[in-house]
Amino acid sequence: MKSFSYERARSPAEAAAWFVKGRDYLRAAELYESVGLMAEAAGAYEAGESWAAAGGVYIRAGLKDKAAAAYEKAGELETAAGLYQEL
Repeated sequence: MKSFSYERARSPAEAAAWFVKGRDYLRAAELYESVGLMAEAAGAYEAGESWAAAGGVYIRAGLKDKAAAAYEKAGELETAAGLYQEL
């Protein structure tokens, strides 16, 4: 059985999925973000417990509810509260 490495991925999104499998969430997030897969990028940032980065990407994805929750986890309560008020 052949092993797979991200270098042989056919696309950045496929490589990002392999980084997720390897628990390299921040690298995965950056790859997802680079190809415009914002919701996936934010989810990967969350998996890597990079809450503020997740919040910023969720905003760009138009997911204010998830952005507010991520900012709350980051301790950025004013930002979270402002987003909650917009919902």
